[in-house]
Amino acid sequence: MALASRVMASSWSVPSFTKAASVAVLFGAWLSGCASNPFMIHYKGERLSAVADARLVTAAPADGTARELGSSTFLANSDARADDQALAAAREVGADLVMVTRTDIDPEEWSKEDPVYRRRAMGQGNFTTYTPLPGQRQGLRFTARFWRSVESGSAAR
Repeated sequence: MALASRVMASSWSVPSFTKAASVAVLFGAWLSGCASNPFMIHYKGERLSAVADARLVTAAPADGTARELGSSTFLANSDARADDQALAAAREVGADLVMVTRTDIDPEEWSKEDPVYRRRAMGQGNFTTYTPLPGQRQGLRFTARFWRSVESGSAAR
């Protein structure tokens, strides 16, 4: 909201309708960014109370030191914000440890797993305006595993 108030307070030399429209577009973009964390969209598992801090790990915690809460797996074209999004998802589900793995996938594998390709292959959906072309996409498979440390006090629920 601070951004929107700064935009409204600035002295633009444009009609106020344009200011309002610009603020609405900025606010919509801000909201869509908050609601589109793929780690949360694809999360399967248990949720505990949120934690204030989470950290990325490169290996699973030793047995008995943490309890696995869940995981998230999805395909994406880029990993531009993957670590930040994984940490935000971890805090939201109550995990203080998260391990993210990225695997390159070839176009053939992408076409087998991507839901748009699968619907087209099964003859479902309307594809008159958009026809995906197999072999045109390069992608990544992200897998995140989320744990709550025993030492955090809430792991043994």
